[in-house]
Amino acid sequence: MRILSAASILATVSFMVEIMVANRLTDTKIKAIKEPGVYADGAGLYLRMHAAGSKSWFFIYTRDGKRREIGLGGFAGIAPVSLAIARRKADELRAMLADGRDPHAEKSVRKSGDRTFRKIAERFIADRDDWQAHTRKEWERHLFEHAVSLRDRPIANVDTDMIEAVLRPLWEKKPATGQRVRGKIEAVLDYATAKRLRTGDNPARWSGHLEHILVKASRVTGSNHAALSYKNVPQFVAGLGEGALERLIKFVVLTAVRSGGGATCRLVGVRSRSKALDHSAGSYQNRKGTCRSSYR
Repeated sequence: MRILSAASILATVSFMVEIMVANRLTDTKIKAIKEPGVYADGAGLYLRMHAAGSKSWFFIYTRDGKRREIGLGGFAGIAPVSLAIARRKADELRAMLADGRDPHAEKSVRKSGDRTFRKIAERFIADRDDWQAHTRKEWERHLFEHAVSLRDRPIANVDTDMIEAVLRPLWEKKPATGQRVRGKIEAVLDYATAKRLRTGDNPARWSGHLEHILVKASRVTGSNHAALSYKNVPQFVAGLGEGALERLIKFVVLTAVRSGGGATCRLVGVRSRSKALDHSAGSYQNRKGTCRSSYR
């Protein structure tokens, strides 16, 4: 058991008395203060006399065992804070405390308004000069629609609980989307760390972290779309029209090329009589080269 000294007890009692007794200062007393030091008005409001001769107000309170100090402005200067104004500001802070709010935390959030998850994510996307428009839209949709609860959070405060709250609903219903969203959140947080906007481990990291919290996507139960029986393929193809998308479907079905390869081919021609795909070698080019299959 710790035994406090008489001096410690006296200091504690004096501090409590200063907090409990309000309105101890007057304008006359403030103007007469010449010695550097701290002067209590009471109930957490203090005036500090600096060695240089200036005077400033601050408010002290304790939250979760931590002593907090909030500056309220100077007694003189360009925007002077009079005794009456300082007391009004102190009253507002006391009201916040009575409501269970933390003035220091809320002030930090206001100051970091340009460092919210959304702002940093926007900067991350803007820095990707080589991204195409559709890629940017996909990132914005995943980050700002699926991770909406992170939007106004200070980037430095994003933690594992917040990440889990975003991902768990997706993990249970749309695991593939959940994986993409997680990866994008991780990238934004890595970017913020590189820019010295946050410190510590990345709470969106999968390996060694979220893999122990969320079920692997491969283990999430779900159902695939029903497959078309091969017996019905001729009837299906015969029923397709001549629109661009329908012609592309024909190309994919009749050549067995991957859907991505078919979508990136530059030219798909259909002979009006035979309804067969008509092309010669080298006519179909995608980003990786010539389409793998040909059909005539």
